[in-house]
Amino acid sequence: MGIFQTLFEHKKLIYRKKDKHTFKAIKSLLKESGIKGISSGHYQQEEVIPGVGASHLDPRNMGPNGRIDRDIYYIKVPVSYYDTACNIIRQHGIKAEVLSNEDLMQSAATKARAKISEINQQF
Repeated sequence: MGIFQTLFEHKKLIYRKKDKHTFKAIKSLLKESGIKGISSGHYQQEEVIPGVGASHLDPRNMGPNGRIDRDIYYIKVPVSYYDTACNIIRQHGIKAEVLSNEDLMQSAATKARAKISEINQQF
C-alpha cells in the first residue's frame, strides 16, 4: 500500500479516553508494529473562559501537584489496518476504549452514583 493511499484513506477511531499513559503505550505499540498513517493527539475537555491574563489561571490547577490533566487523548488508524491494530492491542493486554462524548463529559460524582446504583441492584 502506497504512502499516499494511507494518507488519504478514511481513518477509524481506535482509542478516545482521558488516560495519557495508555495513550502513549498504544501509540508506541502501533508504531513499533509498522502500522502507517496513524493519527493521534489530544484536546481539552473544557475551555477556560478567557480574560485579561486569567485564561491560564484555572483555580483547579492550584493544588499541590500543579496542573490537572483533563485532556482527552485519541488515536485513529486507517480502516485497512483497524483489525490488525485491534489484535496488536489485545495481544499486549491493553484495554483500548472509545468513549462517547457523553461519557467523557460526565462528572466523577455522577459516575460514582451510577456505580453505586449498579451495586445496589445486584443485591
